[in-house]
Amino acid sequence: MSNGVKLSKKENNSCEGSHTECESDQDQELTAEQKEGAFANFDISKATLDLLKARGVTYLFPVQVKTFKSVFEGKDVVAQARTGTGKTFSFAIPLIEKLDRDPQERKRGRSPKVLVLTPTRELAMQVARDFKDITKKLTVACFYGGTAYNGQLDLIRNGIDILVGTPGRIKDHLQNNKLDLSKLKHVVLDEVDQMLDMGFAEQVEEILVNSYKKDSEDNPQTLLFSATCPPWVYNVAKKYMKSKYEQVDLIGKKTKKTAMTVEVN
Repeated sequence: MSNGVKLSKKENNSCEGSHTECESDQDQELTAEQKEGAFANFDISKATLDLLKARGVTYLFPVQVKTFKSVFEGKDVVAQARTGTGKTFSFAIPLIEKLDRDPQERKRGRSPKVLVLTPTRELAMQVARDFKDITKKLTVACFYGGTAYNGQLDLIRNGIDILVGTPGRIKDHLQNNKLDLSKLKHVVLDEVDQMLDMGFAEQVEEILVNSYKKDSEDNPQTLLFSATCPPWVYNVAKKYMKSKYEQVDLIGKKTKKTAMTVEVN
């Protein structure tokens, strides 16, 4: 599902008169969802907006609207939304905005600042493609099993800003001491419930221990996206998220956004 809206054109020339009346008429044609998701409501650079428009994106979807500010401000987030509701852009857009404004020099061999874990290679490829579509500055790499290691090792040597991949292949590179995740600033677990169903829980946690220190508020920003929230999701939140995080629920009858406090034993 891609963002976008096609506005109907007036068949008559009702907008040839007052410019204010024209804007008012066009305003009335927009749905409440389109008004809420209008680009003007968000801190998005012109460069990113131009790339979004080239993708046919003309406004943000509800999950993107509800999570943008929290992600952009560096807060940890648990977001519950169905597949196909635009979850990828809900983290891709604000993370790209944050990284694009980082003045640090992008040296050869630099370690990833963003890690996105997905349960399947198909989803990994889709997420990586979405990132690549809306940035020209950042290097996006996609690692998954069933492909040669050499090409991925070349990417690691050249330097990566955003790494998307499946748990198995990411873990392989870590075990072979080829990948450094100690400098991560943002971690995204996408389709968390699917990862759990496919038996990746242990691998995911083995990956995360490379980037997190116990009870540290300086750990990477952590974003969990899932259609359902089994107990493991909250166990991960308790173990790796900061003491307070935002929870967004778009599955229920009404959209809910609440601040949660993690109890630390």
